[in-house]
Parts: sequence; C-alpha cells; structure tokens
Amino acid sequence: MQIIGLEDKAAPGTGNAEHYWFENKAIGLELARYHRIVIPLGTFNTGLDWVAQPESPEVTIEWLKVPANDPSNLIGEYVRGKNMCGVEASVYLGASHNWIELGALRVLEIDGECRLQLAGAIDFEREGVGMNESFQLEAPIVYSGEV
Repeated sequence: MQIIGLEDKAAPGTGNAEHYWFENKAIGLELARYHRIVIPLGTFNTGLDWVAQPESPEVTIEWLKVPANDPSNLIGEYVRGKNMCGVEASVYLGASHNWIELGALRVLEIDGECRLQLAGAIDFEREGVGMNESFQLEAPIVYSGEV
C-alpha cells in the first residue's frame, strides 16, 4: 500500500460549521442539537490511479454535541484522547470515507477569527486506499447556522 502523505499535501481552506436537530426514539436518542464541520483540503494529486486526478478531499466532523445555549458558540475543546462523545470524523479521498480516530479537536478564537485544530490518525487501510497515517490541521471556520 502506498503512503498518501495527506498532511504534507493538504492546504486546508475555510471550513463551514452548521447545526441540525436529530432524534431516534427507536434507540432511545432524544431530540438534540448536533454540529457538522466540513474543511476543504484543496486540490492535489493523491497518486491514486483508480480515481480521477487531481482530487479535492475534505474532512467532515459529525455529531458534535455542543452544550452551549448559543449554537454559534463553538469555542472550546470537545475531544481528547479516547473520550469521543459520539463525534465522528472522516476524510473523503480515493472514492472512500476514511475514518479519523480523533486525538484532539479544538475550536479557538485567534485574532478575532474562529479556527479549528484537529489531530488524529487516518485509517486509510480499512478501505484499501493506503497506509494509515497521523494527521493534523488548523483551518478557519465560519458558522452558517441551521441546515
């Protein structure tokens, strides 16, 4: 399997954060507000011969449950180590959703700008895309509201 080297190739753009309401009474999940954050990683040649090149991958973070009363207030630390709190993350690359095991996820305000910091390990091997690798990114995010 090849090495993708995503952290070296990615040029994170401005991400979009939005919230949605979800419930599933069949499994006992009460109505709650969750957030989704999508970060584009730019366009580049991934080296994968079974998909058209260049690719435009993106990182998606789902099921982020923010306890704040104001859903636009995402500032804080949500994931640390194995304390996943139901949050899922993946990167769409090589025609596959490749899971990211999150190590840390923070939303910070830096110089008046909302920025997301993410660190984790990408499981490329599960989908046969490449070798697993660690990954970190920092990107500005804007909050677009409810979907």
